[in-house]
Amino acid sequence: MSLCARCWGAATIVCGFASGCGAAFGIDLHKDARLTLEGSEIVSETAGHPEMSSHLVECCVEVVFKKFGYEGGVRVKTESNIPFGAGLKSSSVTCNAVVLGLVHALGVQDELSDDQIINLGVDAAYNAGVTATGALDDASAAYYGGLAFTDNLKREIQFRALVEDNKIVILLPEGSRDSGAIDRRKLSTLKETINDLWRIGPKDPWHILTLNGLLHCRLFKQDPSPVFAALEAGALGCGLSGTGPSVVAVCDEEADVESSFKQFEGEIITCNTNNRRAEIL
Repeated sequence: MSLCARCWGAATIVCGFASGCGAAFGIDLHKDARLTLEGSEIVSETAGHPEMSSHLVECCVEVVFKKFGYEGGVRVKTESNIPFGAGLKSSSVTCNAVVLGLVHALGVQDELSDDQIINLGVDAAYNAGVTATGALDDASAAYYGGLAFTDNLKREIQFRALVEDNKIVILLPEGSRDSGAIDRRKLSTLKETINDLWRIGPKDPWHILTLNGLLHCRLFKQDPSPVFAALEAGALGCGLSGTGPSVVAVCDEEADVESSFKQFEGEIITCNTNNRRAEIL
């Protein structure tokens, strides 16, 4: 049995590290996971990145195979236009795509709800050590598209809605940040402030995205100048995505914001907001 599962990307509105409550929204970058049930081992590769660890994919396979008692092997090849380790939810997207694909490959999709598929991916992310909170907000926004506000520690989706059709401009500085290595104790002083942002976020997500991003630029010692440049160029909101280093701007028209980012070192990526769900191609 061979098939391909696709999951879309996401970006941060409220970072969940300080309080466990977070929010994210869908963007139309994506990752495909091509799976073939064969042999007796887990074989994984990442197109264009032979050096990438297969540990996360292996953890996804293990949680699904264990749940359904499958003892065979699988070959998994992932391909993506989402940068790795940049705060753009690559790990959550990988988990969603691989778990969704495996569930369909095994023919057990009718036995699980979408929320249960997402939670298997969260289990795998925990097992792989790539998340401190479970990142249900990221996984939900990536899987369902749109806005997702979640209590990650309780594994509860508190609010979901479609996102407006906007342009996205991303500044991707060099380097990466391992979100699994963030010390959440250092963020404890902002817990109540972040919770306040999270509570009012559904009413004004782009404003909250900006405030969250500026707070976390300070915490993670990242230059906030690109945020201010994007806002001056007309962005509806701009901030750090996840723990960075990606800076994500939401706008009606991308040209001026894209130009404002050119004064800074790093790659610039343009895409759109997304309301599409993860799917089998």
